[in-house]
Amino acid sequence: MFRWCFCLSLRLSFGFSVVYSYCEALEPIPPYELPDYVVTATRFDQPIEQLSPSVSLVSAQDLERGQWHSLTDLLLQMPGVFLVNNGGMGSVSSIFTRGSESNHTAILLNGRRLPSGFSGNYDVGQLSTHNLSSVELIRGDSSSLHGDGAIGGIINLRTARLEVGEKQQLSAERGSDAFGHMRYNYAYAAGATALSMSLEHSSSHGYRPKESYERTSGNLYFEYAFNPVLHLDFQWFAYDSDLGVPGDERYWGAEPSDERNQTESALWSPRLSLQLSDEDQVQLLFSYSTNQLDVLNNPWGINGRYFERVHSMDLTYEHSAVSGRFSHLFGLSLDRRNYHRSGYSDYRYRLEADAFFSQTIWQMDPLTRVQLGMRYSSYNHSYKSGWTGNLEVFRRLAGIEGMRTFIKLCRGSSPPELSILKSDWEDILSDDYDLERMQSFELGIKHNLGLGTEWGLVYFQNRIDQLADSESTPSGLIYSTVDTDQKGFEAFYNSTLTDAVRYQFSYSYLDAKVRNSSQDGIYFGSAIGSQLIRRPMHKWLFATYWDLNEQSTIGAQWMSVANREDPSGVRFEDFSLLRIFANQALTDSFKLYFRVENVFDENYQWTAGYSGAPRSVAVGASWSF
Repeated sequence: MFRWCFCLSLRLSFGFSVVYSYCEALEPIPPYELPDYVVTATRFDQPIEQLSPSVSLVSAQDLERGQWHSLTDLLLQMPGVFLVNNGGMGSVSSIFTRGSESNHTAILLNGRRLPSGFSGNYDVGQLSTHNLSSVELIRGDSSSLHGDGAIGGIINLRTARLEVGEKQQLSAERGSDAFGHMRYNYAYAAGATALSMSLEHSSSHGYRPKESYERTSGNLYFEYAFNPVLHLDFQWFAYDSDLGVPGDERYWGAEPSDERNQTESALWSPRLSLQLSDEDQVQLLFSYSTNQLDVLNNPWGINGRYFERVHSMDLTYEHSAVSGRFSHLFGLSLDRRNYHRSGYSDYRYRLEADAFFSQTIWQMDPLTRVQLGMRYSSYNHSYKSGWTGNLEVFRRLAGIEGMRTFIKLCRGSSPPELSILKSDWEDILSDDYDLERMQSFELGIKHNLGLGTEWGLVYFQNRIDQLADSESTPSGLIYSTVDTDQKGFEAFYNSTLTDAVRYQFSYSYLDAKVRNSSQDGIYFGSAIGSQLIRRPMHKWLFATYWDLNEQSTIGAQWMSVANREDPSGVRFEDFSLLRIFANQALTDSFKLYFRVENVFDENYQWTAGYSGAPRSVAVGASWSF
């Protein structure tokens, strides 16, 4: 598949070069644009300074400077989020956003939901941060706008694009553990057409035995304006990967497992936008995605194929008053998910979810803004249909320039994780399980002091009920539902020392506990009232960037976590990690870069039986033409 894609990329590249001079002569019709605003939090374009401190935006400049190879690496450097890796590069990761479960945080690419597979856990280690214009992270319930799997938060990746012209880039990287990475980017924009495309290949022997990894991926985003009122944009994304899974180090015995996981994932998604007037717009978005996982040489004989196929459609109507006083959005969402497992056992499952949703933003006066979101969802399963929603009030303080306060109330829901409902050992889909439901409250403040200085603080309380849970025991699987409470706060301070030096500091506190369980003493903790496992109570982050001159940048990022519980009730050791990186532009088109991960080579564990990566080094170069 990717050989064909590479040939297509060359044809597109040369083809657009030939027609470029012709397109320049046409009267330009600008394609549908994704502006440099956050769009995920409300589905309307809003500057980041108008949003709550629960929203983080990583710019293209920071993505280039930070040199994060995968989304896993980037998210670890953001407040309110912690990831647990089950191994090295490309391995499965669990995302805990404010203490919620991995299947509670949705990941989007240019507004399209990526396939999450059987477990509902996105392969964030497989997602690259290259060729992106920004990454948006919304912590907290977003299910009223974005549907199932978003009660923990939303991550939106936005592809880089050109305003006009043509640009190509080649890059190569080598590093520890035989790590290699090659990438080709192509971007074009002229007249009514814009295209952004990226092809990547990564490989590594891994820092643990029998954990080699290889991945090939492609990403294409195309925009075309038929006329000033009708626009098309199309998203294609796919990757193939092959990963060694040596498993839990505590059970290696004579040698690690020979298991391998082979994954194929793809997304195709067109969207039509019709501008009815200066104030009104209609959009129709269709997405088709697949995710296939082949498990080979599993030491327990659990080999087979896990296949997910998703059809979804969103139809939305937007009205934004020219005065800027109010905006309305109404939408209809249809989601069809088909799951099929074959091999050592076979079953099929289909989930249908239909929803109507709305979002209203009302600027009541120059100081006060109110946002109200609602969603009604129905399912083909025994889950109860019902309403979810959110209410947010923002208030700019008249007496203090640049200071905003906000309060948010949410009620959300999400279906349980399918891998729990349909276990590896038993074929059950219990009607006893209902939707996992969240109630949340947030209170925050953010102050922009000017001259690159900003601070923010947000306090939150979440209550998640009816979490589906299971644990394997000598007498068989035990199924239960668990109620949990999460509360905490996140604080950040960003500033500059000089025009060339800036720094960022954040602290996240999380108190996440089991409130009730139908089976006390299982997976979520050793007892009712215990801390939820793997989530750190404390997380500190510090980053600094120093522009030595217009061609050179160096930087460092430090992360420290404390107070994590493992499944056996034993507290993990606290750990701190430091990474450093540097970029050097030799010419306007040729750059060198360098980074060191885990500078002090600290020994640590992500979770019981899965050690963290030792010190590693990578060097690379990129050529733009």
